[in-house]
Amino acid sequence: MMPKIDNKTETETFYLDSRGFFHLKFISDNNYNLVTFDHLNSYLDSISKIHNYNISSVLVDLRNVNGIVSIDNVSLKLLSKDIRLRSVCNKIAFITRSYALTLKLNNYITRYRPNVLTKVYNDINDGIDFCKN
Repeated sequence: MMPKIDNKTETETFYLDSRGFFHLKFISDNNYNLVTFDHLNSYLDSISKIHNYNISSVLVDLRNVNGIVSIDNVSLKLLSKDIRLRSVCNKIAFITRSYALTLKLNNYITRYRPNVLTKVYNDINDGIDFCKN
């Protein structure tokens, strides 16, 4: 039986999508420091608890995030090398509408060379297709 992971707060929604990937959607109007080390650490703990259930992708929906200060660099470094994520996931798709955030995420991919295949998309459907395949 698949454990239930359904976290809904004022700033994010985190759940197992029925198509077989984790979906993390940020929904806050206040975008300053939206993704912090502590937030990301709690998500990685949740993801690592269900590593036996063939979940291989994470979709991070940042379409409501406008500024690059919303994601701190320490979080991106953790995301790139954390063993908990690597043990359960082989792909991460970031979805953003912000050109500045797209540049920051692509810089993160180049600089930190994540242990899992990581792509940045502007269209949610492209990110979903990447996570499903």
